[in-house]
Amino acid sequence: MEYRPLEARGPLAAHLCAFARVADAEVSLTVVPIHLAGRRIDDPPLGPDYWGDTWLAIPDGLGARFRNVLAGESIEVGLPVEGCGLELGRALAGFPVALLVRTAENQDRERRQVHRDRGCPCVGPRAPRRFRGCRRRIRPRRS
Repeated sequence: MEYRPLEARGPLAAHLCAFARVADAEVSLTVVPIHLAGRRIDDPPLGPDYWGDTWLAIPDGLGARFRNVLAGESIEVGLPVEGCGLELGRALAGFPVALLVRTAENQDRERRQVHRDRGCPCVGPRAPRRFRGCRRRIRPRRS
């Protein structure tokens, strides 16, 4: 398991703490506003009106579609001017913090590739048609 800091960009970037938790092929993003009392604004930190053009840079390989576990919404990573990112106004639209979990749509393919790269017998011509994992815990190699 690995934790990676995520960089916020835009006018309110200093008011955000975000990181990715990566374990095997599973990814979750945690997004939390910080230091809001210093802004002296009574409005709750929700939606595009509050966050404006502030966005969170999402590195390649972390995914493009996420589900907000706390708000029950699906969110897609967009393409801001400077690269791949997540609009904070959308991620924090209905709740002041976000726990985003990568959707399973590409997880099977990514897990299968990790197992194939390591020579696991659960993939190949005799493997089950739909990948359901195996009993071997294959962890990503550390660089």
